[in-house]
Amino acid sequence: MNKNILPDAAKQKENILAFDYLKTFIVTLVVFHHSILAYTTFFTFNNSYLVAGIIPYTNLINPIIDSTKWKGFDLMVIFNDNFFMSLLFFISGFFVWKSLNRKGIRKFLHERLLRLGVPFIIGVPLIAPLSYYVGHLQNALVTGESIGYIEFWSIFAKANFFTSGPLWFLWVLLLFNLIIVLLFKIIPNLDNKIKSLPKHLFNKTTVLVGSLMAASMLAFFSLTFLFDLNAWIGIGPFVLQPVRILHYFVYFVFGVLIGTYGIDKTTFHLESNISKYWWLFIGLGTPTALLLIPFSRITYPISCILIVLGVIGFFLCYTKKNIGIVDNLSENIYGIYIFHYIFTSWLQFFFLEIQIPAIMKGTLVFIGSLLLSWALTILIRRIPIVARFI
Repeated sequence: MNKNILPDAAKQKENILAFDYLKTFIVTLVVFHHSILAYTTFFTFNNSYLVAGIIPYTNLINPIIDSTKWKGFDLMVIFNDNFFMSLLFFISGFFVWKSLNRKGIRKFLHERLLRLGVPFIIGVPLIAPLSYYVGHLQNALVTGESIGYIEFWSIFAKANFFTSGPLWFLWVLLLFNLIIVLLFKIIPNLDNKIKSLPKHLFNKTTVLVGSLMAASMLAFFSLTFLFDLNAWIGIGPFVLQPVRILHYFVYFVFGVLIGTYGIDKTTFHLESNISKYWWLFIGLGTPTALLLIPFSRITYPISCILIVLGVIGFFLCYTKKNIGIVDNLSENIYGIYIFHYIFTSWLQFFFLEIQIPAIMKGTLVFIGSLLLSWALTILIRRIPIVARFI
C-alpha cells in the first residue's frame, strides 16, 4: 500500500513546491521590475509634474526618473508587464477553494482580511508616502525648494492617499477573494459542479489554453474601447488599471477552477505538455510581446498566456527538491513584496548623481532592494502579531 501511495504523494509535494518557488520568482521579478523602471527610456524627468494638483513633483509612474538610460531595460519591462501580474493572480487562485472548504467562510474571511487587508491599511499611510517622497527630493535637487517629510505626509493624507503603489495588488486580490466567497455562499455544491465539468477543460492543454485565451481576450479587448491602455483610476488608495481588471479576474477565476478540480488532475501536473514544452511557449510568447507592441489590444492576451504557461512549465520541469536559501526567500517573499518599494525608490535616489551606467544602477538597486526588504521582513516577523499576517 505504501509503495502505491508514496510516489503520488512525492509528486504532489513536488507540484506544490514548484508553485511555491514560482510565486517566489514572480515577486522577485516584481522587485526587479520596479528597480529598473527609473532607467528605461519611456519616461523623462519633468520638474513641473504635479499629482492631483497637490503633491509637488511626485511621479506616479515611478518615484524616481533617472537621466541615465539603457534600452535593454525597456525590453525587460515590456516583457514583464505582459505576464507577471496575470500569473500572480492566476496562482493566487489555486488554493482558494480548498482553503475555503477546509476553514469555512468565517475563518477564511478572517485570515484573508488579516493577510491582505491589514498590510494594505497599514502600508498605505506608512509605505506609500515614504516611497514617493523621494520624487519630491529629486525635484528639490533642481529647484532648491523642498518640504520636510512630515509636511509631505500631511499633504499626501489630505489628498486621500491617492496612490498605494504596488500595494494595489492586495486590495484587488482581497476583492477577488470576496467574490469567490459570495459565490461559495449563494451556489450550493459549487465545487461538485466544477468537478463535474468536462475533463478536457482541465486536462487537455489545447482546450484549457483556448478557453483561458478566449475569456481573457474578451475581458481585455472589451475594455480597451472604454479606457486608455495605460490608464490608472481609483478612489483614494484604491487604484487599479481598468483595462486589465477583468483580464486579471479571468486569470484568478481560472486559477480557482483549476485548484478546485485538483491541480494534479489538470494539465499542470509534473509530466504535462506544459512542463515538457515550456521553452516553446516562451519562445512564441516573447516575440509576440516585444515585436507586436502596436497591436497590443490583440497581442497582449496572447503573449500573456504563452509566457504564463512557459514560466509555469519551466518550474514544473525543474523544481524537484528544496533549496535552503530559496525556502527562506519563499517564507519571507510576501513581506518582500510589501516593503521593497521603499528601498527601490530610495536606492534609485541615492544613485541619481553617481556616474555609472544604467545597467549597473539597475542591478545594484535590485540586489539592494531584495536584500534589504528580505532582511527587514525576517526582522519584523520576529514580532508575533506581525508574523500573523506577513
